[in-house]
Amino acid sequence: MPRNKMASTPSKKCHIIPQFYLKEFIEETPPDDHEPYLWVLDFNKGNWRKKAPRNIAYELDIYAFMNNIGIKSFEIEEAFSKLEGEMATVFRNKVKNRQCLYDYERAVVSEFVAVMMTRTIKFKNTINNFVSNIANKFLQMYQARPQDFDYLRDKYKKETGKDFPIIDTNTLSNIEIETTHDFLLGMMIAPVTEIKKDISIMNWTFLYSYNNLFITSDSPVVFYSSSPLSKFDGAGIYNSEIYFPLSKNICMVISWNFKLRSFLDVPNTIVERINKSIIHSSYKFIVAPIKDFIGINHLKSKSST
Repeated sequence: MPRNKMASTPSKKCHIIPQFYLKEFIEETPPDDHEPYLWVLDFNKGNWRKKAPRNIAYELDIYAFMNNIGIKSFEIEEAFSKLEGEMATVFRNKVKNRQCLYDYERAVVSEFVAVMMTRTIKFKNTINNFVSNIANKFLQMYQARPQDFDYLRDKYKKETGKDFPIIDTNTLSNIEIETTHDFLLGMMIAPVTEIKKDISIMNWTFLYSYNNLFITSDSPVVFYSSSPLSKFDGAGIYNSEIYFPLSKNICMVISWNFKLRSFLDVPNTIVERINKSIIHSSYKFIVAPIKDFIGINHLKSKSST
């Protein structure tokens, strides 16, 4: 396929946080002349703004990739859209009505939570920084002690039948390695299966609050662990909890060790605790149905970090 054909493929606005999800956090009674909106606090701009769900949390072509014949593919975005539709149905028909889920519905929710952990800009940048740092450390080590890579060269030759790439030590100081878009996209998708598997066997509780409202953010799935060594998003780690607000009135809690009722009304103190967790897990912005939500005072400690 000619290169100009690839370049002419139109870009697509890909929502990092699904629109159907964001719509669950819109203000109750927007003015008659306004499109339904939610409140967004962008940490860089430092002010609250009214935004329609379609106008936030998107990035051009973030889930697009070039397929094996050189055409821009949106297969991942389309798969996400299909999953979002299934999740919306389960949420609307079952979770909102406090009805127990069948195995298939539980599988849909498990996959949706897993995808929402890894499809964010925060996760993407974390992977990018981690891999880039390792690669650049590797180059620094090579520059300092190139003789130590003789073993690596021999092993590479034996396993691949190819010569190890020659690195010019004179140019290493000018090299800064960054990961490619397709590599990052693969790293965002790869963990989903294992995370989904763990989530499906963990304990689930849906929390309901109608007096005070839950908020969300651009990193809406919050992982909490009592172990200071636990870094990843809860999957496979014991003594951990995952908080995931599904709407302004409902929050999902997923845990290994704490078994509660499937559906539970919660007091204001729990709503504030979860909103605090959402604030501190957020990356660039938070989303709220109202500006004076419970827990807003924790924004001060977020801004200090």
